[in-house]
Amino acid sequence: MSGKDIRINQLIAPFGPGSIYIDNYGTPLIVGGLDHWMERYDGSSWTECEEKNEFLIAEGRLSTLLEIPLFYTPPYYTYQDKQNNKLTIPVMRFPTWYTNRTGELKQFPLHRKFLPRGEFWKPVRFVAFCKNGHITDFPWKQWIGCLCESDTHLKINDFGGADLNSIRVSCTNCKKSETLRGATSRSSGDGLSPMQRAGISKCNGDRPWLGEYACKEDCNEELVGALISQTNLYYSKQVSSIFIPPVTSDPDVQNMQKILDENAQLLGIAKNLFAMEPDEACDMLRIKLKKIHSNVVYSDEVITKAFRNITSKNPELGLNFQPPNQSESSLLAYRRVEFNCLSAAVSSNQKELKVLSSKVPPKFANYLSKINLVNRLRETKVFLGFDRLEPNPQEPAIMAQDALKQLFKKRPDQAWLPAVKSYGEGVFIEVDNSEIERWITKYKNQLFERIDDSFVTRLAEHWIILEPLGELTKEWALKYLLIHTFSHILIKEFVYQCGYSTAALKERLYISSDSNSPMSGILIYTASGDSEGSLGGLVKLGHPLQFEKIISNAIHRSAWCSTDPVCSENLGAKGASLLNLSACQACSLLPETACEAMNNALDRTLLVGTPENREIGFFAEFLESEGQ
Repeated sequence: MSGKDIRINQLIAPFGPGSIYIDNYGTPLIVGGLDHWMERYDGSSWTECEEKNEFLIAEGRLSTLLEIPLFYTPPYYTYQDKQNNKLTIPVMRFPTWYTNRTGELKQFPLHRKFLPRGEFWKPVRFVAFCKNGHITDFPWKQWIGCLCESDTHLKINDFGGADLNSIRVSCTNCKKSETLRGATSRSSGDGLSPMQRAGISKCNGDRPWLGEYACKEDCNEELVGALISQTNLYYSKQVSSIFIPPVTSDPDVQNMQKILDENAQLLGIAKNLFAMEPDEACDMLRIKLKKIHSNVVYSDEVITKAFRNITSKNPELGLNFQPPNQSESSLLAYRRVEFNCLSAAVSSNQKELKVLSSKVPPKFANYLSKINLVNRLRETKVFLGFDRLEPNPQEPAIMAQDALKQLFKKRPDQAWLPAVKSYGEGVFIEVDNSEIERWITKYKNQLFERIDDSFVTRLAEHWIILEPLGELTKEWALKYLLIHTFSHILIKEFVYQCGYSTAALKERLYISSDSNSPMSGILIYTASGDSEGSLGGLVKLGHPLQFEKIISNAIHRSAWCSTDPVCSENLGAKGASLLNLSACQACSLLPETACEAMNNALDRTLLVGTPENREIGFFAEFLESEGQ
C-alpha cells in the first residue's frame, strides 16, 4: 500500500476492491481488482506467489451456498526471507485530476506513483459514478460545454462557500464557465438531471480498479457527480457464516471430516474432483491422503459421506429438528442451521465451535427459554463485490457470480473470492416463542396500532432484512422489532461489564414466525480478524447470576430515555428507511458495525411500553414486579 497499512479484514470492508481510501500523504487511491492479489510485482511484470494455499480458507458450507469453490484471505506483506514475502495489494491513483495553487487542472495517469517534483498538486474532490458500479473522473469539459481539443486550459476555483455553487470550473481558452451546482443531483421522474442537461447522457462504463480506462463495459445508466468522501460511493457486499461442525456417530467419518476441515488445500481438491471426476474422486483423494496421513485408509463410502456432510448447507447435527412449513430464502435457511446448532449446544469440533448450556435466570424464566455460552466460534466473511449509489441485494449465489465479473479483468481458471476468518466468543439467547405469541394475542389491538401494512412491507423489502417468503404478517414484524430491540439494549449493557467497546460487539438474529419451526434467537458475539481468540469477558457475563443483573439493568435503562417523551411518542416511522418507532441514539441505536440491520427495525416500546401505558411492553410484568 502507498504509505498506509490496512488491516486484512478491512480489505473486505470498507476498503475492498473498487473503494477509494486516502493514504497518509492525502492521496486518494482506488483499491485494485483481484487479478494481481496473489502475485508479486518486480517493477516491470507480475509473477504468481510461491504458495497460494497459504491463504486458502476451508468453509465447505459457505462454498456450497455461494457456488464458489475457493476462498483466499487477502495476502499480507512481510519482509521475511520466505515464500510469499513482499506481497502487496495493488492500488492506483484515483481520481486522476489534480489542481495547484492557481486552480489549474491537470490529469495524471492512474499508475503514476509520484507527481512532478517541485510542483504542488492536490487531488480534486469530485468524481462521477453510476448505480451499475462504474466510476470515472468528473467530466469537467462536458460539464461546462468546452469543445477545445486540449485539456490544458481548465481551471477550478473554490470561493469557500457552503454549497457547490461556490465552486466554479472554467476554460481560459474558450471562456466557457459553470459552477458545480447540481452536479451531484439525480434525475427525478420525467425530469432530466443537471448532468443530462449538460449533454452527459449516460455512463461510459469505466472500471479503473481493474487498470487503465480501456477496461470498460457497456452502460446506459445516468452519470452522477459525487464527492470522494460520499458514503453512497461504495457499499461493500458480503456474507458471513458461523462455522457449524457436522456431527456423525461414525468415528471414521468424523475423522475424515476433521482432516478435510483442517486442510483447506485438500478440501479444495476434493471439491474439484467430486465436481469433475466423481467416479474417480475417492481413489485420487486417497493418494493425496497418504502424503498427509500415511497410515490412514478410508473406504469410498466414508470419504464420500464426510465430503458431502462438510460441504452441505444442512450438515448432520445428530438431532431431529422440525422443518419449516413455508419455503425460506437461501440465507434464512442457512441461518436456521446455525440456530439449530447453537440452540442445541452442538459442538463436535471444540477447536472451531464450543457451545455450553447455561441456566436461564429465575426472574426471566417466563421470558427466555434458553441461554447458551459460546466459548469459541469461528466466523468467515466473504466479499461479494460492491454497489454504488444504492444497495442492490440479490441471492448470495447470484451476487457471487456477479462479483467474479466485477472484480476480475479476466475470469480465473478456478473461481475464488476474498474472505477473512476470525475467532471469538459469544452468548446465545433464545426468547420463549410461546410467551411472544401470548403477548401479541393479549395486546393485539394496541400493538397493531403501532404498525400499519405499509410499515410491514417496507420492513420486508429492506435489503438487509431476512424476511419470510410466505405471507407477511404484523405478528412477524412485531416479533422482529421485539427481538432486535432486545438485542440492542443487551449489547449496550454488555459494554459496561465485558471489556469490549460497543463497536467490537456484533449481533446475529435468528427470527422466523413459521408455525412449525419458529425462531427467536440472538447471538451477541465478538470476533477479531487479527487474533486467534478473545478476552473471555463476554462469555463470563452469560452465567446466571451475572446475566440476571445485566438483563434487569438493560430493561430498567430502556424504560426511560433521556429524550422522552419525544422518543416514546408514536409520531410515525423514523430513521433513514422509516423502519424505527421508539428508538434514538440515547436508548437503542448502536454503531452500524454492531447492528446487523443498519439500525433499522427498532421499537423500545415493545419491550417496556410507554410512560403512560407500561402494560403493553413484553417485559411489563417484570417491571411491575420490580416496582417501576
